[in-house]
Amino acid sequence: MDCSRCELRPQCGTLPTAGIWGCYEHCLTKCDPATCDFTCPHNPRYAQRWWEVGGTGPVRLETVPNTAALTWPNYLPVVFGKYAREVPASAPCVVVPLAALFRQRRNREIEPIARDPASLRARFRLRTDARVFASGVGPDADIEWLWHHHDVAPLGKMLQAMGIEAATAPNYSYFAYAPRDHYLWNRKRMLLFVSRLARDRFPVVPHLYGETKVDWMWWARYYFDHPELTAFAVELQTSDALVDRLPDFIDNLRIFRERVGRDLTAFVAGGRHAARAIAEIFPQLVIAESSSYMKTVRRQMAMLTPDGQLRWRKVTTDGGLESLFEHNTEAIGASISAEIAAARAHKAKTRSAAA
Repeated sequence: MDCSRCELRPQCGTLPTAGIWGCYEHCLTKCDPATCDFTCPHNPRYAQRWWEVGGTGPVRLETVPNTAALTWPNYLPVVFGKYAREVPASAPCVVVPLAALFRQRRNREIEPIARDPASLRARFRLRTDARVFASGVGPDADIEWLWHHHDVAPLGKMLQAMGIEAATAPNYSYFAYAPRDHYLWNRKRMLLFVSRLARDRFPVVPHLYGETKVDWMWWARYYFDHPELTAFAVELQTSDALVDRLPDFIDNLRIFRERVGRDLTAFVAGGRHAARAIAEIFPQLVIAESSSYMKTVRRQMAMLTPDGQLRWRKVTTDGGLESLFEHNTEAIGASISAEIAAARAHKAKTRSAAA
């Protein structure tokens, strides 16, 4: 079946890289239906997957996630645990992986890892008044586990009980050479996850991804139809972070913003290298970045060059890693703030010249 006769073309918009058989070409030539995990007609579970999400139609948010009242920091260090730290981190705001906030009981049901804000912060060795956000970006196994429980457990209420301020939705994946059905299915799953947490009155941010301009136009229309949405999340740690893909990604973000017609908070997982470009499009930018934690674990110290660039130097430490973690967190935060300030200055200069 080629793109011209595909039932999903109005939503898909056609994938420019599709071959003569459309996006199913890979399925027809190389896929084994017995092992296929993509959402395509060649997969015996195809109908079941669409039944699971209620078909291909849109998800209307009956309860809109309330994120308008939130104040976001420009930088959120990702904290995976309390590794080699004897005293609480001084960072006022952090982000933790969403899946790390839950565990499985012996009866296979899901439960939170803490019952109250204090015990959660002690578990991650954070200051007692730390603001904690959650990021849905994670390994496929983790976010698929959350999907299995999202509609049977009050995840939003559990997050509220732990004192989590807000979360971004899981980034259910789109794979290169996968049928577009798989992308449309995962897009709908993400929105159903948002809808479920929103019903618990928990602030949750949709995670956006687009492979084509049609995808980004779809998202622009969705945000236009939901004016209460004030934030979105994207991920710049994998393919879109590559040098040859990043310009197109930034262009699509710019088109998305123009079509939506209002300012939004951009929550970016990774993407420190793109902070300046994104900050010129969206006045409120949040970078969630794991370098301060991971570099500390590897005993590497951040060094700021005179032009504001980050470099890393291997160090030897005795005892806990508290001071190194604090240093790296401050250095990365300063670097991101400098990029955002440069973007705002450039934008102001451009507007002044145009006037």
